[in-house]
Amino acid sequence: MRGFRVVRRVFFVYGLLVGVAAPVWAQANRDAWQKPDEVLRALGLQPGQVVADLGAGTGYFTFRLAEAVRPGGRVIAQDIDAAALRSILRRARTLAREATDPSQAPNVDVALGLPDYTGIASDTVDVAFVCNVYHHVRDRSAWVRDVYRIVKSGGRVVLIDFYKRPTPGPPVAMRISEDQARREWEAGGFRHVETLTFLPYHYMMVLEKP
Repeated sequence: MRGFRVVRRVFFVYGLLVGVAAPVWAQANRDAWQKPDEVLRALGLQPGQVVADLGAGTGYFTFRLAEAVRPGGRVIAQDIDAAALRSILRRARTLAREATDPSQAPNVDVALGLPDYTGIASDTVDVAFVCNVYHHVRDRSAWVRDVYRIVKSGGRVVLIDFYKRPTPGPPVAMRISEDQARREWEAGGFRHVETLTFLPYHYMMVLEKP
């Protein structure tokens, strides 16, 4: 695997996401139901893009996203859990030490967030990636507005969250249905592009900033 940047300065960026430690069910055989390779193919990321991995946790998708935007792209891994972000930094350092090609451009940053404001510069993100996070956000309308601010015109949000029906995952009452999610993101100024349904427990909604 090619190396990733060791971020020598940690960007303590104020963000909105609610950091939640992943429950045991979320860790067991996750690849089988999260289908990361299929998700990455569906994303269609391009070299040079900037991806914000909002609510990155310990980086399940972060490093996959970072590899997909090489060369020249970068990923901002954001969470409110400082311990999770330290884990990402440790992994990045390990990968950098193991890299056989020292010319690889660094492309993983971390951003420590707080509620209600992402703190990412306006109009700088090509793709905001939001996986298993949206149902945890306390003030979703405020958060959607701030995500709108950071995404470039023509940029995308990719929202992956649980169907509002009984499946492994959080309580059904806690979930946000795809119809409700679509209404909330459209109210925040985004245009619905498509909703993909290849995941067994999740919808994958693609939205665009006009």
